[in-house]
Amino acid sequence: ANERSKLLFLCSPNNPTGNSLPTGDITRLLEGFPGIVVLDEAYVDYSAEGSSVALLEQYPDLVLLRTMSKAWGCAGLRLGMAIARPELIAILATQLNGELRQLRGQGTSFSLVFGPAPQPLRMAS
Repeated sequence: ANERSKLLFLCSPNNPTGNSLPTGDITRLLEGFPGIVVLDEAYVDYSAEGSSVALLEQYPDLVLLRTMSKAWGCAGLRLGMAIARPELIAILATQLNGELRQLRGQGTSFSLVFGPAPQPLRMAS
């Protein structure tokens, strides 16, 4: 990243190693980066570290990405979600609106659903 960067993408846990970024490292990046930080959590269901959803309370420029393709076995659905503060989701939805209209014209099926951020799930041992 440099002074012109506006968007930072991170993957935690990453693919193919499954290594997760320590929460302290994610926090330092959120505090030091002046733009939007997108944290791809596609493999979070396989991680002992768990989700960073609790960081949304403190960091308004954080976006978490999730997918139902991996742990939930729904790859054919192509179902994913962005989890962020309502203000940021509103901006993203506005920006995506034109792109989605183009996709609809091509016969692509999609849906935008807005709601509160999910709470972290704790799996029973």
